[in-house]
Amino acid sequence: MSVKMFKCSTGDFIISEVSNETETSMTLKSPMQVFFRPEPSGQLGLNLYPFHPFASSVNEEIPIDKRYHILFFVSAIPENLESEYNRITSGIVTAKSIPNLTLAKK
Repeated sequence: MSVKMFKCSTGDFIISEVSNETETSMTLKSPMQVFFRPEPSGQLGLNLYPFHPFASSVNEEIPIDKRYHILFFVSAIPENLESEYNRITSGIVTAKSIPNLTLAKK
């Protein structure tokens, strides 16, 4: 499965794993809405929320028709956004770096 980001005809930006993609439809697994917020520094921040917060399971799959619901796809998802999406949806936490550890002697 691949992670894609796109804009819906409703105005929502969605990031999701995509499966069963054809020319006219695709199935979204664990879709998240992307909300933009201003940061005090003047930069734009992002929040991710479940697209369907009342889903019966975390990994619910949602079929959609690309012809009516997708305006455009984002060509390159920022690496940190894709990593954060994977962290939220998988439950697996990965370390960015390993701190300097020392063994304590008894």
